Amino acid sequence: MGSDPSAISPSGQAARLLLAWNSRDAAGLREELRRSLELACPERARSHHEEQLQLLQAAAEGIRLAPNPLATKDPRLASCLDLLRHLAGTPTPRQ
Repeated sequence: MGSDPSAISPSGQAARLLLAWNSRDAAGLREELRRSLELACPERARSHHEEQLQLLQAAAEGIRLAPNPLATKDPRLASCLDLLRHLAGTPTPRQ
């Protein structure tokens, strides 16, 4: 598709990552994790954008390192998914 990775916001990428996780598509999830970890912060958008990017990448790395990244009961994944929902501005499901 050739889009500029710096044009993707951390909140938009968090939403894409959640969508991939919710779809239960392992290949799609791996691709979105890769994109999340390669996302760069444009020079003109430091501070808040950079902080969001760091949070996105920490959550993506946590999911990437999980033994079963599509597990629904893993508490480590739950924390990563909650962080992604926060970044994406989506509600966290009630327990």
